[in-house]
Amino acid sequence: MLITEELESRVLLSVIPSDPKFSYQWGMDAIRVAKAWSVTQGSYGVVVAHVDTGVDYRHPDLYQNIWINQAEIPPAVREAVTDVDEDGIITFADLNSPINKGVFGVNDLNKNGYIDAGDLLRPYRDDGRGGWTDGVNGPTWPGETLYVDDIIGWDFANNDNDPFDYDGHGTHTAGIIGAMGNNGRGVAGVAWQVSLMVLKIFTDTGKPCSDPRTAAAVRYSASAGAPIANHSWSSGGKNGDIIYRAIDYARDKGQLVIAAAGNDAVNNDYSSLASYPASYNLPNIISVAACTSSGSLATWSSWGRRTVDLAAPGVRILSTIPGGRYTYYSGTSMATAFVSGTAALLLAADPSLSADDIKTRILDGADQSWWLIGLTASGGRLNAAKSVLNIRGITMQATRTAAAASTQTAQAPSVQRLATWLFAEEARPLLS
Repeated sequence: MLITEELESRVLLSVIPSDPKFSYQWGMDAIRVAKAWSVTQGSYGVVVAHVDTGVDYRHPDLYQNIWINQAEIPPAVREAVTDVDEDGIITFADLNSPINKGVFGVNDLNKNGYIDAGDLLRPYRDDGRGGWTDGVNGPTWPGETLYVDDIIGWDFANNDNDPFDYDGHGTHTAGIIGAMGNNGRGVAGVAWQVSLMVLKIFTDTGKPCSDPRTAAAVRYSASAGAPIANHSWSSGGKNGDIIYRAIDYARDKGQLVIAAAGNDAVNNDYSSLASYPASYNLPNIISVAACTSSGSLATWSSWGRRTVDLAAPGVRILSTIPGGRYTYYSGTSMATAFVSGTAALLLAADPSLSADDIKTRILDGADQSWWLIGLTASGGRLNAAKSVLNIRGITMQATRTAAAASTQTAQAPSVQRLATWLFAEEARPLLS
């Protein structure tokens, strides 16, 4: 549904998706993203490096928004597959188009009714009836030799090409950034269309990688060309350490790093418990605290007038979890994902924006709040509409009227149990 609002003689459209659980996603309303959707709902051309516990890439609300490494498409498949939207890249949207049904190398091998990364990660077959894992390295960037068959990213914990999420945390943050919107199923992400580069830095049981492997994941994301990286995790650190140097390398590559401020309820400006990478003194980082639905800082969220940039919704956030399910988690991880999704919308709306431009737009667009003044550098909460529409100093409340039906035909909503338990994420080490 499209909702109209007349503000300062401008008519804005609030685009309301068909996803049946959207009404439970209070964070989307809090950041006013429906107005941003009147400009863009995202783009598969925008790559967000998702550095986390992995992603359930088979999830029916995520499978189409997983990045495909163009360098790892087998030549025979590349020749056979049609770039349906002619955007220069092969995406899961292309693979799931009727135009590509049954072509060489496009096979629903796990028999779930669509083409997902689980199908591509199967072994390649010369007759075209297998997956894309052919044992041949297509260099993801010039000179790269370490990551053979990194079709959707890499598992840095197990050193293989299958970054599946057995924990749940990564799938949840992925859904906030980029669950498929307006598809008549589940929830909507901030960016309805995006390419999530899946970089797994935790073991299958949730233990973190070593710092060198985590740094390798950061370097991979930057070298592979991801302009945005979501880091919904935290650990100890200090300026100049190996992860700092990796993020500084990402800065040289033009990458914006969006990181969780942490769930330790400390002042990151001074505390020995300050969260990293959020607290590194680097200009390409946005550090994100968590706020409640009332706009106040979450009781467990860390803060910092110098080291934390802004807050975003982080309490009882509904999103995707493995197995095609949905539930509520809380944490600065969730808040970080809202900001990363907004950054993806900005880049979709204007691909020429630099990391500095995106950071400036996000911080300038934040809603000032007396709850947050003195606790964050901006003193505000994320406002996707202001950031994307470049609106300044207007009242975001007005009389709403239904204007038209959705521009897309929704699929019949699936019947799924809506879990209602609160995941006490702030008690989990290293996951923010």
